[in-house]
Amino acid sequence: GGTFDLSGSKLTLSGDANLTGTTLTAPNVLEITGNATLTGAGTITAATLTLNNLALTLASTNLTVTNAVTIDNANEQIITAGNNLTLTAAPVMSLGQVTSSGGTVTMPAATTITSGTFDMSSTTLVLTGAGTFDLNTAVVTSPAILTLGGITTLANEDLSITTLNLTDFALTLNTANLTVANLVA
Repeated sequence: GGTFDLSGSKLTLSGDANLTGTTLTAPNVLEITGNATLTGAGTITAATLTLNNLALTLASTNLTVTNAVTIDNANEQIITAGNNLTLTAAPVMSLGQVTSSGGTVTMPAATTITSGTFDMSSTTLVLTGAGTFDLNTAVVTSPAILTLGGITTLANEDLSITTLNLTDFALTLNTANLTVANLVA
């Protein structure tokens, strides 16, 4: 139990942190200096996430990051383990991986992932706003559900999804193929 108030501060994780039963006020900056698992933090929002060529795993923790997250090293990873991840700004991803095995991953439609691994198995991927979601040469595992939050172009990837929620927006394919089991307009 207890209260852990990090508002306006930086939380540096050099290993695992179990915050189960703790009332947490989220930090402004979350920095990883050793591969880390963040457990039981509920839902936290940090302006900045710095991975430092390391992996962050979420366990019973939903994470929102408001500034762009840079993933540009093969060792950098965000592993949601079925929790929710919201990236308010488009990530800058050229290596590394974002892996989700459930839950919801939300990010801007105007995102380019130039390389790395983007594994959305059994996940709902929500693309916010309008723009081109370009998976370039990334290794991709399709999400279970794709939900649009604006007019979106899907580029450079073949996706096979269970459900497509257009939510009254248009989806354009540009050098991409899409297989959909259930269409919800």
